Amino acid sequence: MGLSDVVGMIDSLDPLSEVPVIILDSLTGALNLSGAPGTKGRQRELFGALETMREAANKFDSHVLITDQTSKNWSTGEMTPVGGNVLAHAVDNVIRVDRLRTGDNLVRIEVERWISKEKPPGIIVRADSKGIRLLR
Repeated sequence: MGLSDVVGMIDSLDPLSEVPVIILDSLTGALNLSGAPGTKGRQRELFGALETMREAANKFDSHVLITDQTSKNWSTGEMTPVGGNVLAHAVDNVIRVDRLRTGDNLVRIEVERWISKEKPPGIIVRADSKGIRLLR
């Protein structure tokens, strides 16, 4: 599904529905089906889709969760979410999930940007077929 499909699905929600959370799993996937990277049209479509999700979150008093991928800035080495400035200015919280070592099933969950004053500390968990467990 591309971004226009996501907007269509949100627009088709019954206004009387209870929608506690809206999840877009893989913004990168939706972007890849919505035009060539770096084009103004795709950036405008991304902005429109994010605005539609924000309006739905306000209308339904719900939360929006978007999964994404990051890319490394060639000059600074900094990791940034795919979607550029449009995404950077549209989201309130950014939580990074990294696999630490292949084979150990260790995952780091770190808050990069948080709207409240105190940012929660990061954690490392073991994620495997038995579930997700905190390391102590």
